[in-house]
Amino acid sequence: MPNLLHHQFGFRRALRGSLHVGLVLLASSCMYSLVQGGLPGHIRTIAVLPFENNTVEAILSTEVQQQLQDRIPRDLGVRLAAPGVADALIRGRIVAIEEPPPTARAAEGGTGIQVLEREIRIVAETEIYDVRQNRPLYKANSLTAIGRFRPDTEASSVARARAITELARLIVQGAQSQW
Repeated sequence: MPNLLHHQFGFRRALRGSLHVGLVLLASSCMYSLVQGGLPGHIRTIAVLPFENNTVEAILSTEVQQQLQDRIPRDLGVRLAAPGVADALIRGRIVAIEEPPPTARAAEGGTGIQVLEREIRIVAETEIYDVRQNRPLYKANSLTAIGRFRPDTEASSVARARAITELARLIVQGAQSQW
């Protein structure tokens, strides 16, 4: 009987130890997932400046800024702030907005062509700049974001919105890949 009793206490002790180890691993993995990617720890606030706009699309800069302001706090875990008090700045320049030739095929019956898909491309330069340490955290000289649409069922504005969303995603991805 003493062996059985000793065995039960040993089992409980081992189980308790395993639970402690499991909780420590779980907690550390949660902390890891919260800090992996993103920006350095001292960056808690960020200002999204209006992008310079080298295109004829006057409102494009505002649309990009709004998309970044919506996405950056959620995806990078920072708060928005005014440029004068922010720990970091996001700034950039929209170099071009293009609508290249469509993807098409011969129409049924062999007369004419059928446009299957069109796209809008936005090309931008962007930088995330650490104001506190006076250095760039991320820089991209030629980001190309593409938004596609089917001209028979969607307007080109849908592709434009998709391209702006993709540009914001690429900027976030670039910031996350640096750390």
